[in-house]
Amino acid sequence: RCEVWTCTTSADGEIVVSGSHDRSIRVWKRSDEMMFIEDEKNKRLDAVLAGTLQEDERQRRSSSPIIPEVVPTDTSLAGRRTLDAITGGDKLLEALELGELEKLRREEEPNQPPSVELVGLSAEDYVLRVLKNVRRADLEATLQLLPLKQATLVLTYCVSWLKAEAASCVDIELFYRAVMYIVHTHQDQIVSAGNRSLVSSISGLLRSRVDRHRDNLGFNLEAMRFVLEECRTLDDDVFGLSTNSKRPRIK
Repeated sequence: RCEVWTCTTSADGEIVVSGSHDRSIRVWKRSDEMMFIEDEKNKRLDAVLAGTLQEDERQRRSSSPIIPEVVPTDTSLAGRRTLDAITGGDKLLEALELGELEKLRREEEPNQPPSVELVGLSAEDYVLRVLKNVRRADLEATLQLLPLKQATLVLTYCVSWLKAEAASCVDIELFYRAVMYIVHTHQDQIVSAGNRSLVSSISGLLRSRVDRHRDNLGFNLEAMRFVLEECRTLDDDVFGLSTNSKRPRIK
């Protein structure tokens, strides 16, 4: 990047040629693509941030111990930003925006088919799909990128997700981690904004769903114990058990 000594344009203004102090000649051509200064600045910042994250990741891997059995103690924060976390945060922000637009569209035109941008899903299902695609290790770092407004939207969606009967145990764990991190991060803002009732509602729903899954797990465990005892009583070798074999017990 040396000083430009000369510059000229073509007769139609489509081409610009510049000559620099380093004896380099650069040709610039007009394109049909619109360019916005703010977008270009954001792209450069993203490129710099991505390069910094990749360099940090390379240094972290190079500083790993030679002996596999020796695992270094990681004292860094759980919400350390990685390139995957930033990508997941951008996708989650986009999903929340598309979800709100879809809700407004459904209110104005309830008989219209689902939006193509949401791949035929409802707003709740689409945001949940994007949230599930976030790596569990990057969940806190991804949620850390959300502003207060979008973080509150995630809490609102959690109410809808918890009320749905199709939520599995894995989903409940995901909701619990997301809610706990958002509440701990934005506790003062949530309370001052008058969203305490929202948090109370989520707390009650989470407690109810966790108790339900715990009861189901206990019921299934007792059923397995009952079947095992029946097999022992009948001296059935289906599970490799007999009167002369060592009988393992479920604790």
